[in-house]
Amino acid sequence: MAETHFAAENYTGQASRRRVGLIGSIVLAMTLAGCGVGESSSGTDPLVIDGTYNDNFGCVQTITSSTWTTSTSSSCGGIFHIAFYSNEFEYLAAQNDPSNSFDASLWSRFDWVTAQGHLYYCQTAFSAATEAAALATARSDDSDPGASGCGGAFEWTQLN
Repeated sequence: MAETHFAAENYTGQASRRRVGLIGSIVLAMTLAGCGVGESSSGTDPLVIDGTYNDNFGCVQTITSSTWTTSTSSSCGGIFHIAFYSNEFEYLAAQNDPSNSFDASLWSRFDWVTAQGHLYYCQTAFSAATEAAALATARSDDSDPGASGCGGAFEWTQLN
């Protein structure tokens, strides 16, 4: 079993995710205006998916309120420095570490969802030029994360 602080009761429900398009745009605008909505990694609420997980591709994912680190094997290595996250809307923006093999120093967006009792994530942006561009990336379809929706054709990554 994965060591984690994530709890199913923190799941905000399907209706909340459907509102993320409109509300997410408002949150993004307010965040860029400096309103502090959603809390950043310097905020008071810890990231609800904080923990260490094994994913369905054999990689280890370690998530804190400040970094998302994948195991260092050639197929899944990377460090991402979290600049912003929203527990309510289940997404974060992070700058790719300069040492990453792919898209070094660019920006990523990670979305997460709970479905059928499992936690999933999708890296919806991986090479955005700026934090704002990563945050503006539309959320992938999370209606059936175990089968499809990440980037349109791929399943979301399951974390255990």
